[in-house]
Amino acid sequence: MRWIALAIALFTIALVAIFVGAVLRPPANVASSNGGQAEGLAMRTGPLTGQAGDWAVSAEITQSATGAVGIVLSLTDRAGRPADSAARPQALLRMANMVMGAQTISLERDASGLWRGSGTKLMDGRWSLQVDIDGARVALPFDSKPR
Repeated sequence: MRWIALAIALFTIALVAIFVGAVLRPPANVASSNGGQAEGLAMRTGPLTGQAGDWAVSAEITQSATGAVGIVLSLTDRAGRPADSAARPQALLRMANMVMGAQTISLERDASGLWRGSGTKLMDGRWSLQVDIDGARVALPFDSKPR
């Protein structure tokens, strides 16, 4: 009877050690299958395009493996000229069909017609980048599915 109890105890200890080792082990390095995206990117969406009043809007959204979100926004007028420094676009990220606040994206002008901004991690699901400029608005839907 003692031997059976000892065997069960050793088996239980071994089983616990296997599970603890599996939980505490860091993830293995996995070859990237991100379709040629820049190193460290978990998601790239775009270009997303739409029209806000007289402005053609194009946006690209990236999310790094650490969760940081980057947005590049391009604005051109009806003649195809880039927006000048007088243009003041505003951007919000909203998750579709969810009762949660919008994430305001602070945009900085990078070049003529080009703005860059950043945000916090996006959970998987359907999102919309809302761009407001000169009293006009466009919503650019996209899916966040970090790899």
